[in-house]
Amino acid sequence: MTDIKIKRYADKENLKKLMKYSKDTFANKTEINENYYTKEQVDTMLEGFSGGGGGTGGTVNNATLTIQKNGTNVATFTSNSNTDVAANITVPTKVSELTNDSGFLTSHQSLSNYVTLNGAQTISGAKTFTGNVIGINKNGSTEDANSLYSTTVGSKLTYYTTTNGNTTLANVPAAVNTTLESRTIRSISDSDWIVEQICHNSNGLYYRKGSNGKWGAWKTFAFTDDVDLSNYYTKSEVDNLWGSISVNSITIEEIEEICVL
Repeated sequence: MTDIKIKRYADKENLKKLMKYSKDTFANKTEINENYYTKEQVDTMLEGFSGGGGGTGGTVNNATLTIQKNGTNVATFTSNSNTDVAANITVPTKVSELTNDSGFLTSHQSLSNYVTLNGAQTISGAKTFTGNVIGINKNGSTEDANSLYSTTVGSKLTYYTTTNGNTTLANVPAAVNTTLESRTIRSISDSDWIVEQICHNSNGLYYRKGSNGKWGAWKTFAFTDDVDLSNYYTKSEVDNLWGSISVNSITIEEIEEICVL
């Protein structure tokens, strides 16, 4: 008979004690290892999700994200998608990739025949202006007309004043309601120049000429409508009366004086 080591086995009495101890200890234990969840805790967390560990189940929102490029769909993403989606929107990195619908300059172009805002400039070819070319406003100015001209040969400057301008321009036939045109004929130096000026105002039309720092007197333009010729004979009338007389016109007083002689 084999020798059995009885001390390695528990007898019935000790086994009953061990089973009772285990039942009392583990059946009533409430402490849970912090690294684990109980079944009840998991069920609570899964409530509202379909298939969630014995939970009640619910509805999963299925929103859609659509990416567009100028109103055109490029890619669509859904919240429950299990595949990756890429949206590639091409962004121009060169000017040449853009459409030049405004006609901007794309290369160097000569601006030699364009009008600049200031400075002397020569513009070739005929130009047509549809708007008004307005002169320089001299309302309220106390300048001298003797200095109102350009030093550029061939140029014409136009100045004007109005009734309410409180203007006291010097050396003009009238200071208000006046238009003064200055034409530069010659301009070599401050002492070698020729300028013609024409002045318009409500009293008439005037002309004068300046040269080398000196100005002539204003002269009034006379028109046949402004002169009473009833007291004058024409040359043809005088020729008929006296024969060939080399004069353009003669007054009655002059004829009477000749008769007296």
